[in-house]
Amino acid sequence: RTNKDVILKDSIKKHSVPQSVVENLPDLFADPLMVMDSRTVDGRLLAVVDAVDSNGQQIVVAIAPNTKGEKGYHFIPSFYGKNKLSEFIETNIREGNLKYLKSSMIKIITIITNMCG
Repeated sequence: RTNKDVILKDSIKKHSVPQSVVENLPDLFADPLMVMDSRTVDGRLLAVVDAVDSNGQQIVVAIAPNTKGEKGYHFIPSFYGKNKLSEFIETNIREGNLKYLKSSMIKIITIITNMCG
């Protein structure tokens, strides 16, 4: 679950995520391009989805256990367009954080890692 404050912050005020992406977030998240462990927050996963923000940057969706004492999980504490996506992907692969890669992304990831590594 997520809440309206997260959606308002991420879609309107801070991250320039278009309303159409917000409306399709459940479907986008159900079929991510890749999933990796967060490098900055323990227990959090990051999913790169097939959508871009208003600046043309690929959308990353954070997924985390609830930390506010409520039962269940806070599935989407944040989503945003990721700058320097190639570096982000290469670093996470090198550090062993990649948990899932959609088969259609294998060729692209091979090119990225060859360019960065």
